[in-house]
Amino acid sequence: MNIKKISFGLVLATLISGVINSNTYASLPHGGRLVIYSQDEPKSLDPLFNESESAKAIYNLVYSGLVKVDDNFDSYADLAVTVPTFENKGVIQDGSDMIVTYKLKEMTFWHDGVPVTAEDIIFTWQCYTNPDIKKAPDQNIDGYQKIYKIESTDPKTVKIYFKEHYADYNKLFTYILPKHGFLPKTLLSIDSKHPFNYSPIGSGPFKFVDWKPGKRLTLDVNEKYYRPRPHIDQVIYTYGKFNKAVVNDIEKGEIQLFQNASVEQKNMLTNIKNINTLNVASMSMDELAFNTESKILNDLNIRKAIAHAINKEKIAEKFPELKSTWSDSHPNSSIYENKLKDVYLYDMKMSQYLLDNSGWIIDDKDGVRKNSNNMPLELNLITTDSKIHNSIAEYMKENLSYLGIKLNIKSMNDTDFAKETIDSTKYDIAIYNKNCSINGEDRKDYLGAKSLPPYGHNYSRFNAPQINDIFNSSNKVNNVDSEKQVSSLLREELPIIPLFSYVRSIAVSNRLNNFRPNMVNGNTWNISEWWLN
Repeated sequence: MNIKKISFGLVLATLISGVINSNTYASLPHGGRLVIYSQDEPKSLDPLFNESESAKAIYNLVYSGLVKVDDNFDSYADLAVTVPTFENKGVIQDGSDMIVTYKLKEMTFWHDGVPVTAEDIIFTWQCYTNPDIKKAPDQNIDGYQKIYKIESTDPKTVKIYFKEHYADYNKLFTYILPKHGFLPKTLLSIDSKHPFNYSPIGSGPFKFVDWKPGKRLTLDVNEKYYRPRPHIDQVIYTYGKFNKAVVNDIEKGEIQLFQNASVEQKNMLTNIKNINTLNVASMSMDELAFNTESKILNDLNIRKAIAHAINKEKIAEKFPELKSTWSDSHPNSSIYENKLKDVYLYDMKMSQYLLDNSGWIIDDKDGVRKNSNNMPLELNLITTDSKIHNSIAEYMKENLSYLGIKLNIKSMNDTDFAKETIDSTKYDIAIYNKNCSINGEDRKDYLGAKSLPPYGHNYSRFNAPQINDIFNSSNKVNNVDSEKQVSSLLREELPIIPLFSYVRSIAVSNRLNNFRPNMVNGNTWNISEWWLN
């Protein structure tokens, strides 16, 4: 099958029809070396210190998790025997506590032969929650911090005690760390320079062999993998600048997979024989938050006026990897809807009307609107120092100036951005990058009353009782109706504006079978089921 173009947002579960049953699986070809080209090389192979997409792709090969997410956004058991739910009694609510029980599969071993046990689960939790371990700055440990105790009832069973209801419990423990792999060092001595970060031990389908930074990383098949043996014998990641030599290697079939290509690079490969090129909606998106504690932006009409003054299509023309979005959820999510598009289309006349009727009059002397108290309509925008974010900010500055709004821009690195948002008086508007929502649980981090910086990412400082009631409800797990209520309130109150989602381009050799993109768990999520013709 030759797939040259795939519509944006499509999860490509249909690249192979049907489900591979055990009899078919056993008869599929074994052997061969898979070469993956990547422009982005991770700085570490320890999930504690690197959460980049390039790192996650390798983590899927090296590490196992309790539960993982497939290309349909459904949870499936990995190290766990089953996915715990309320229905199968794997999850129970005991007053304010929520208790989740995981039973580990038997005959699961680390790559060095040591058994995987409940102690490794406890150790992983301790690593994520220990404040003395300086983890990656973008590491979201909120879910781990909601756990107050983990019991090991036997070597293969853990009971995890959450101090409150946490609907995304199955999104934790995606990559389990080996306790013995860090010995004899203590938790306090684990840091980004620990030898494990560059020579990891996992329990996944492939074993780490060698890493030559800037050149290649080699992994061999794990012959003792607890699931069916992967078909591919060896995986090599090759790194370096994209150039003609890379194109030639792809054309000759020496590289079978090129992930995260730019749209321009994908277009260069589109007409190469035996190469399938496709676009996939990533989990990455840019969002704008209005600080609702701002003296100016607590007025809904001002927020609406600014929303109508943003021409997303015009901005996206400069960046092929951007696609306008009208939802904070992923296009393939069950809670996705784009009704915001019907409410806040680009309309400068509407912006002007809303400002005029809110009592902000343009001052002929300086062109800046002022209210009856002679207060200027002047706003401070903060953003990260990415090229795209700065371009969005400069566009807004120009467009808002036509409306009589003065916009001051402050661009900074991610660390300083996080510090700046702690004080609500430092900014009126924030532009940042985040992951799209899947089932809505992560909305709590960006919209919940308890998630004001530095405890979360509620940059809008939004506090809506109706939304908080939904967030705190124990019936919220995958509740599409509840999430649509949240979406409706977001449209009405406009604390945030979803701006753009990012297109990820991929080139795949037609020799590679059963490749199914998964932007939640990484495209290599099912690599043990791939095979080469």
